[in-house]
Amino acid sequence: MSYDVIRRAHEDNGHFAVKKTESFILREYWIPKLRSKIESYIRNCIPCILAERKRGKQECFLNPIFKEDLPLRTYHIDHLGPLVPTKKGYKYLLVVVDGFTKFIDNVQLYLNKTYQRAINTTPAELLFGVDLRLPADLRLKEIIESEYINTYKDEREKMRLAAKQDILKIQEENRKSFNSKRKEAHKYRIGDVVAIKRTQFATQGKFKSKFLGPYKITAVRAHDRYDVEKLGNVEGNIIKK
Repeated sequence: MSYDVIRRAHEDNGHFAVKKTESFILREYWIPKLRSKIESYIRNCIPCILAERKRGKQECFLNPIFKEDLPLRTYHIDHLGPLVPTKKGYKYLLVVVDGFTKFIDNVQLYLNKTYQRAINTTPAELLFGVDLRLPADLRLKEIIESEYINTYKDEREKMRLAAKQDILKIQEENRKSFNSKRKEAHKYRIGDVVAIKRTQFATQGKFKSKFLGPYKITAVRAHDRYDVEKLGNVEGNIIKK
């Protein structure tokens, strides 16, 4: 009975927030723990979830990843797509970067020769102990084949230690700057219904909903991360773990 009253008051009056929905109900009814029941209903109202626009500071703080002072220990992996297909039919990008040296293997070689503020040197020099010249450089080839040769080991270790300190410094600066414009994220629970903000818009994307879903939370993880499962045949990726 109370569920139907709350549903009618909320949906028939334009999906207002808690306070206005409560005022509509109190004109005619008295329901125990009304506010908490309305909050629970609106929190799982699919039209509200898909249309809600966050105002003020965005949620979620920055959580920098700890970096060991060793190359090839931590990888940053990201993907993008679908894009306009290439002549060979490729339409996705998969980028893999060494988290410590920022080295990109076999992709965009010139980036590995470019100064990186976070490590205060170039990715190639931090990884190999020398800067890149040509892909076929014999000196570079020898260093790659003998990663720990004594000739460059001492200098390289000093650079890696300095780079680690630079990374920690930049991470702290980024964390403070990012978090100053953020607030603590809302804590969801298993079973809650949520939507995922759309980040890619195709043709006529401005007319599409800004959110995908709805999804149901199936697991709660650290640093405001969740596993979700799509509910029904609605727009959005199938994300299930």
